[in-house]
Amino acid sequence: LPEVTSQDYLCLWLLLERERGAASEHADFMEQLPRDIFEMSAAYWPDSVLEELGGCEARVRLTDQRERVEQCYERVARAAESAGPQVQQRLSDCLNLDGYIWARCILNSRQFEGSWCTETSSIGVLMPLVEYFNHSCELPEGECVRRGGDEKRGTMQVVALRDYSEGEEAMISYGRVGNSHLLERGFAVEGNPHDSVELVLGARCSTARVPELLAAG
Repeated sequence: LPEVTSQDYLCLWLLLERERGAASEHADFMEQLPRDIFEMSAAYWPDSVLEELGGCEARVRLTDQRERVEQCYERVARAAESAGPQVQQRLSDCLNLDGYIWARCILNSRQFEGSWCTETSSIGVLMPLVEYFNHSCELPEGECVRRGGDEKRGTMQVVALRDYSEGEEAMISYGRVGNSHLLERGFAVEGNPHDSVELVLGARCSTARVPELLAAG
């Protein structure tokens, strides 16, 4: 399909596999995926809840996320419509805005980006079981999810960045990011040490300083 990105193809794959139901080769994986989009991104929480965020960075990011997803859907829908009747018929029962949002939220909350094998250099991957690892913002620096040694099979490894006691939950890191980023995945961390607050400061200056400010960027 023209104009369709690798992320769009992953979304279409998710929608087609969900449509197949029990007949899907990946039925067990599909069955355990969340059905409600608000579980995977705060961008789809009720507006009454989002209003409590005011005009902070998190609200701006979440609004932008919703707009970008809708723009991506419109692009995919146009591509499918121009691809001919065979493609239109195949996607007619599964490609709609609500379905596309669901698929994008699956990728947003569960996808591991990067090159994991030669076939996925720019796609990113969904890794069953590994997606069950929760995020910790207190892990020491290091690579907790990395490519395995078997290039042909595209394996990966999860590495413990600290010692764990028996029965303790093992964690991975989604990155050293604040809650405004984590809300895009549907959650926030209380006391997040990487959180930040956006400050907008105004300053008066004379017109004589305008050339200097413009030169400084």
